[in-house]
Amino acid sequence: MRLNTGIIAHYMPTKAEHICGFPDHQLVLSDIRFLLPGKDRYLDSFLYLTLWDELKNAEGNLPSYIVCVGGGSEAAAFFESAGLTGIICGDMEPVFLFDEIQSIFLKFTQMETNLRESLERKAPIREILNCCADFFYSHITVFDTERNLIDYSDHYIPGSDDLFWKETLETGRRAESLHRHSRDGVVQPVGISTPDSVLLDFGTGLPRMLAHTFYENRNRLGVLMVVEQKRPLSSYQVRLLDYICELLTQNLFMKYNPSTPLSENMRSIFMSIMDNNIIDPLTIKKLLGVYSWDLNDNYRLIRIKLPQELIDSAIMARYRYIYERIFPDCVAFEYFDSIVMMIHNDEREIMAECLPRLEKQLENHKAVCGISMPLNNLLQIKAHYNYAEAAITLGDQNKRIRYLWDVLLEYLIGRLASDLPIIPICHREVQRVYEYDRENGTELLLTLETYLKTNKSLKATAEALFIHRSTITYRLGCIDNMTKMNLDNPRERLHILLSCMALRVLDKVGAYKGM
Repeated sequence: MRLNTGIIAHYMPTKAEHICGFPDHQLVLSDIRFLLPGKDRYLDSFLYLTLWDELKNAEGNLPSYIVCVGGGSEAAAFFESAGLTGIICGDMEPVFLFDEIQSIFLKFTQMETNLRESLERKAPIREILNCCADFFYSHITVFDTERNLIDYSDHYIPGSDDLFWKETLETGRRAESLHRHSRDGVVQPVGISTPDSVLLDFGTGLPRMLAHTFYENRNRLGVLMVVEQKRPLSSYQVRLLDYICELLTQNLFMKYNPSTPLSENMRSIFMSIMDNNIIDPLTIKKLLGVYSWDLNDNYRLIRIKLPQELIDSAIMARYRYIYERIFPDCVAFEYFDSIVMMIHNDEREIMAECLPRLEKQLENHKAVCGISMPLNNLLQIKAHYNYAEAAITLGDQNKRIRYLWDVLLEYLIGRLASDLPIIPICHREVQRVYEYDRENGTELLLTLETYLKTNKSLKATAEALFIHRSTITYRLGCIDNMTKMNLDNPRERLHILLSCMALRVLDKVGAYKGM
């Protein structure tokens, strides 16, 4: 990989006494050599190392880029008068300095190899950003044109005390405080800038950032930001950022820009599967392969239902774009009154990290979502779409995110009731409790169900229902007085619990016909 003298100076373990000339020149340096005076020609692709005592007496041509050991301010004046670009270090063993600089070249070459390899095999965006973060020893985030978070590196990630990063995670958008500084003109560029990249200083208390804006045919695609961590950032790294982002442009936004044909084709495929249309399996496999997906990978379906006033094609398209970027490996599409998200590789850690951001957006939009069980066959998404709807309908109505797992028994009972008469096989005493609740406006059935679900724990039941323990005792006493149930018998206890759940589900869907 090629570097410039500014980048070399920035990453050298030995601190430079002087950096001379134009250290932020184009990336042309590929290696280091010892300077042998008297040559007619030196290559501009090499950085040459020499001693001050040899350099000051040199005659004839000199290379464009030099590292000098010793000489201090005298050497700096010589560099200026001769129009040289380079680095001046204090007295030390030249071979040690040579080894330092050569190690920098080797390290950057290896990092470039790693990045190119990740891009060639179309690795997930998180892995690609981790490769980029290694160049700067700093955290990297990518935002779209609306400041929505696309993804970020989990290398050099800020700590939990970083308020700006916490805000970004919670909202799924670039921190408002940073945006406000940009809008109000407080941000100051530092050092050299290029048309696409710049080092920004946001002022006291805020981290400095290297920012690169991506364009395609003069259309702005998004922004990549390198956030200063423990190691300071330098304007010398601006050209390095330009080079890395040049590699990323096509690969990074091909998958994540909603206007790309690829994304639209993927959405079309999913909607065709939902509509039970016949699709060539090879076509599906080819499109999935571009995303590094496979038909039988692990997936999770999330169905988002927006308020009725937001059921508009333009609004839903915009919101789909926001929701799609919450998860690192996801394709979303609109389907009737819902936004459907297909999550690829739903590892527990990823879900735990992304779900708070999802919940925040749901709150912003006054929306709810249902999350299906895991699936490993994309051809089954229609069934899981219906499962997610069941989670929305049967789940806790006070929660924005509702899981099928939490209401799986209720769902199974409801499906069974649609094919078979359930009431005749419900525990007769449980029906008696249910009828009493309907006539008197009490909640004895819910109390009984919760009591059994908590393994007959008064404390856990009271906590689950947010009522005093003595109230639980009173309600259980009422049940005991009006019924004849043996809660100590395991088989009868299971029958009672299933009957409680069945009657509650039938009541919810309006299918209860009475005793």
